[in-house]
Amino acid sequence: MVIEGAAAVPCTGAFLVGLNNAIGSRPGDPKWDAKYDLNEDSLISSSDAALFKTTCPDVCDFAKFSAAYGSRIGDPNYDPVYDFNEDGVIDIDDFTVYAAYCGAG
Repeated sequence: MVIEGAAAVPCTGAFLVGLNNAIGSRPGDPKWDAKYDLNEDSLISSSDAALFKTTCPDVCDFAKFSAAYGSRIGDPNYDPVYDFNEDGVIDIDDFTVYAAYCGAG
Protein backbone atom coordinates (compact mmCIF):
# COMPACT_ATOMS: atom_id res chain seq x y z
CA MET A 1 0.00 0.00 0.00
CA VAL A 2 1.25 3.52 -0.75
CA ILE A 3 0.06 7.03 -0.11
CA GLU A 4 -0.66 8.76 -3.38
CA GLY A 5 0.59 12.32 -3.66
CA ALA A 6 3.65 14.14 -4.90
CA ALA A 7 5.50 10.84 -4.56
CA ALA A 8 4.46 7.31 -3.71
CA VAL A 9 5.16 6.72 -0.02
CA PRO A 10 5.61 3.20 1.33
CA CYS A 11 3.30 2.19 4.17
CA THR A 12 5.99 0.70 6.38
CA GLY A 13 6.91 0.98 10.00
CA ALA A 14 10.38 2.14 9.03
CA PHE A 15 8.83 5.05 7.12
CA LEU A 16 6.73 5.98 10.15
CA VAL A 17 9.84 5.98 12.35
CA GLY A 18 11.63 8.29 9.89
CA LEU A 19 8.61 10.57 9.73
CA ASN A 20 8.43 10.82 13.51
CA ASN A 21 12.16 11.52 13.73
CA ALA A 22 11.65 14.42 11.31
CA ILE A 23 8.72 16.00 13.23
CA GLY A 24 9.22 19.73 13.67
CA SER A 25 11.60 20.17 10.76
CA ARG A 26 11.32 22.55 7.83
CA PRO A 27 13.39 22.89 4.65
CA GLY A 28 16.98 23.66 5.64
CA ASP A 29 16.80 21.83 8.98
CA PRO A 30 19.14 18.84 9.35
CA LYS A 31 16.20 16.46 10.01
CA TRP A 32 14.22 17.72 6.99
CA ASP A 33 13.37 15.23 4.28
CA ALA A 34 10.64 16.24 1.85
CA LYS A 35 9.37 12.65 1.56
CA TYR A 36 7.97 12.98 5.10
CA ASP A 37 6.05 16.20 4.35
CA LEU A 38 2.94 14.29 3.32
CA ASN A 39 0.63 17.29 3.26
CA GLU A 40 3.29 19.37 1.45
CA ASP A 41 3.06 22.39 3.78
CA SER A 42 6.85 22.71 4.31
CA LEU A 43 6.58 21.58 7.93
CA ILE A 44 6.80 17.99 9.08
CA SER A 45 4.33 17.82 11.94
CA SER A 46 1.86 15.63 13.76
CA SER A 47 -0.50 16.35 10.85
CA ASP A 48 1.81 14.37 8.58
CA ALA A 49 1.98 11.52 11.12
CA ALA A 50 -1.82 11.50 11.42
CA LEU A 51 -2.15 11.42 7.63
CA PHE A 52 0.23 8.48 7.46
CA LYS A 53 -1.61 6.55 10.18
CA THR A 54 -4.98 7.25 8.55
CA THR A 55 -3.80 6.27 5.08
CA CYS A 56 -1.72 3.31 6.23
CA PRO A 57 -3.81 1.73 9.02
CA ASP A 58 -2.12 -1.66 8.70
CA VAL A 59 1.05 -0.25 10.25
CA CYS A 60 -0.79 0.22 13.56
CA ASP A 61 -2.99 -2.89 13.37
CA PHE A 62 -2.23 -4.70 16.63
CA ALA A 63 -3.66 -8.05 15.53
CA LYS A 64 -1.42 -8.08 12.45
CA PHE A 65 1.60 -6.91 14.46
CA SER A 66 0.95 -9.66 17.03
CA ALA A 67 0.69 -12.29 14.30
CA ALA A 68 4.08 -11.23 12.93
CA TYR A 69 5.77 -10.91 16.34
CA GLY A 70 8.63 -13.36 16.83
CA SER A 71 9.09 -13.99 13.11
CA ARG A 72 12.09 -13.36 10.92
CA ILE A 73 12.75 -13.07 7.19
CA GLY A 74 11.77 -16.37 5.60
CA ASP A 75 9.08 -17.24 8.14
CA PRO A 76 5.57 -17.42 6.67
CA ASN A 77 4.21 -14.88 9.18
CA TYR A 78 7.09 -12.37 8.73
CA ASP A 79 5.73 -9.04 7.51
CA PRO A 80 8.31 -6.33 6.78
CA VAL A 81 5.73 -3.64 7.61
CA TYR A 82 6.29 -4.46 11.29
CA ASP A 83 10.09 -4.72 11.12
CA PHE A 84 10.40 -1.11 12.24
CA ASN A 85 14.18 -1.18 12.63
CA GLU A 86 14.63 -3.28 9.47
CA ASP A 87 16.89 -5.88 11.10
CA GLY A 88 15.09 -8.92 9.67
CA VAL A 89 13.33 -9.97 12.87
CA ILE A 90 10.17 -8.70 14.56
CA ASP A 91 10.97 -8.61 18.24
CA ILE A 92 10.84 -6.50 21.41
CA ASP A 93 12.79 -3.72 19.70
CA ASP A 94 10.03 -3.44 17.09
CA PHE A 95 7.33 -3.64 19.77
CA THR A 96 8.96 -0.73 21.60
CA VAL A 97 8.72 1.35 18.43
CA TYR A 98 5.19 0.10 17.76
CA ALA A 99 4.07 1.08 21.27
CA ALA A 100 5.66 4.53 20.98
CA TYR A 101 4.02 5.41 17.65
CA CYS A 102 0.86 3.32 17.59
CA GLY A 103 0.02 2.74 21.24
CA ALA A 104 0.36 -0.47 23.18
CA GLY A 105 -2.44 -2.22 21.36
